[in-house]
Order: sequence, then structure tokens, then C-alpha cells
Amino acid sequence: MGRGDEMAKSNGAIDIVNVREIQSTPAEISEWRHERKTRFLVDENIKPWAIHLMKRNKVDLLEVRGLGLAGRDDQKIFALCWKLRRFLITHDTDFLDDNHFPYNRCAGLMVLPEFSRQTSEFSDLITRAIIGVRKGADFWFQTKIEVSLDYVLTIRRWEKSEGSVNVSRVRIG
Repeated sequence: MGRGDEMAKSNGAIDIVNVREIQSTPAEISEWRHERKTRFLVDENIKPWAIHLMKRNKVDLLEVRGLGLAGRDDQKIFALCWKLRRFLITHDTDFLDDNHFPYNRCAGLMVLPEFSRQTSEFSDLITRAIIGVRKGADFWFQTKIEVSLDYVLTIRRWEKSEGSVNVSRVRIG
């Protein structure tokens, strides 16, 4: 049975719960441990409790509000992420527009779904999504991720060698 056969599929998404069953070699584990940590910039539309939750997960993050940039144009925030090489976390789906926010200037992007209030389910969703990208900063460069309420990450990654965007879906819960 191959790796693809071992992974349960649901709605076109790979279920990473079953991926854990796949054995990694000591070299692969060592390489992952030495990956550079992803540094984040959190957009002003992310609620303070969600930021606190991210900080509790020991991620390196800056806040747009904390930098005195609240109310700034999305293009400026996107450019700042590129300059600082920080992965942007936002609720703003406008950032998924490849014409206005191209991959060749994207330091990494995660668009979280909107929510009305803090719930344990949404806290779990944020935690799983952040943990998934907190390592491997170089891998997430030029990648846009959209998180859905049904625990599926839609990952769009620019593949320069192919000259195209590859799309994959991963279930995180």
C-alpha cells in the first residue's frame, strides 16, 4: 500500500490524522526540527483573544495594531510582510486576489474564516492551522492558505519551475 493509499480522503482533502501513521525516518525528523520558524504579522481584523491564543502557541508574531499601522491600505500591509518576510494572518479574503496580491510578492498568507465569537471549536481550528505552518518558513513563502470552518486548508502555492499555481486541500481535524 503506497502513501497515497494510506491517507484517507474526504471531499478531495487529505486527512492528516492518518498521515501521522506514516513512519518518518530519523533524518526527516531531524531536518524538520531544524527548519526555520515562520514569523507572522497579524492583521488588525484578528480578535485580541485569537492573538493571545497564537502567542500561547509560542509563535513569533507582530501585530498591525502594535506597529501603529491600523487602517493602512492592504497593499501596504502586504508589502510590509514581504519586506519583513513575515507570514500574514487575516480574515480579509481580498488578499487571495492574485492580480492585486501576486505570489511573487507574497511572504505567505493565511486567511482565517470569519467568526462571531470565541468558541472552543474555533480556538481549536486556529491552533491547528497555526501549528501546521509555524515551522518551515521557506516552504510557506509564496503560498496562500484559506482555512475553512470544516477544518480544511486550501493551499495555493506558486511553483516557479512549472509557471503555475498548485492547489491542494488538507484536512487538519
